[in-house]
Amino acid sequence: MAETNEILQRLIDEVADVRSVFIASTDGFLIDGVTTNNNIDLEALAADVIPKIDEQADLDELFSLGRWDISMIEFENGILLSAYLEEDAILIISARGRRNIGNLRRRAKLLIDELRAAL
Repeated sequence: MAETNEILQRLIDEVADVRSVFIASTDGFLIDGVTTNNNIDLEALAADVIPKIDEQADLDELFSLGRWDISMIEFENGILLSAYLEEDAILIISARGRRNIGNLRRRAKLLIDELRAAL
């Protein structure tokens, strides 16, 4: 079984424009991550991003749609994809540009099961 770091690195290597990919606990602590930019502080990102993702997951209570699974936010210059991995782990992927949206989502879905098995 591949280690989580190897799986995350493979996503960066194989999907154009992915800048960072990390797994964080639901309380905002970095579990594992890789980035193409050494200036990106993944621990700080995890601490800042996870509370916002947690609020998004609470939308189920308003709409009764079931447990949150995957979400994608498109920005002017990029994409943020988040996915529920397990009770205490969330996957976050950031990518520049918007030309690979379909490929990014497809690859993320393929890797989620592999990441779940590795955690």
